[in-house]
Amino acid sequence: ERRMIEARNYSKRAAAKNGEFALFGWRLDELYGLVEGEDFEFEDRDSEPRRKTSLRREERNPRISMTIRKNDMGSHRSFHGITVNCRMPEFYYGVRTAYYAMQD
Repeated sequence: ERRMIEARNYSKRAAAKNGEFALFGWRLDELYGLVEGEDFEFEDRDSEPRRKTSLRREERNPRISMTIRKNDMGSHRSFHGITVNCRMPEFYYGVRTAYYAMQD
């Protein structure tokens, strides 16, 4: 419990629910250390419908794409600024580093 408080992501409600525990902070760092070279099952409960998938530990940089476009508005085609779109995976934060899940 003390380690969770130190990770600054603590609440008793988030810590355990129906025999499950939240995977964040130091717990995520520990899991990453334990699964080296092994696949493990992951259930995404935030998606509809829920999805189960197999995850594997790999160290690599995330794929991030950014598109910058100029905004032309009106018949005079005058410059009205830019639009920036960025795509990147969702990050899960441990205490020591951030993690992400990549689809093949």
